[in-house]
Amino acid sequence: MQRVNGTPYYLWDRPIIIEGADGSGKSTLIKQQFPGAIHAGGPPKTSEELLARLDLPVPGNVYDRWTAISEQIYGPIIHGRNLLSTWYFDQAIMDKRPMFIYCRPPTHVMKMNLKAQIEKPHKNPEFIEQVCMKADEIRAAYDDLMLIDLPTRLGAFVLTYDYTGGIYNDI
Repeated sequence: MQRVNGTPYYLWDRPIIIEGADGSGKSTLIKQQFPGAIHAGGPPKTSEELLARLDLPVPGNVYDRWTAISEQIYGPIIHGRNLLSTWYFDQAIMDKRPMFIYCRPPTHVMKMNLKAQIEKPHKNPEFIEQVCMKADEIRAAYDDLMLIDLPTRLGAFVLTYDYTGGIYNDI
């Protein structure tokens, strides 16, 4: 690929962020198409750490997730709280103007991928089990944010990608 809508990704005047639930194929897409992508780090432990990461996306770079998005999903569903207020979230989106690629395979594929990762030494088995149990809720929250809220309320550019070839494919 190396191009988005015919333009090489490094020429975009905005950051490109690969987003999606755990097990959605983000890492595979990045390995195949964006090998220089930057990993933004795991979940923040404090509000200060979260706010520091909001400045991370830089135009012309590709990122494996962005804390501003992940916190909107995993904060309330897995951790029981969202460290990022709506105002800060909106400001970060409007300031960075990222382009998103939303990885969205069917939920059963996501669960299958997660279960295959449970034995990997760098993965947290308890977290993976939680995500598997709440996969439908996580998927619904991602869909609401990536397919409805970001494009309509904040004017964000979101492409969807389903590596299984399903109906959610813009690229």
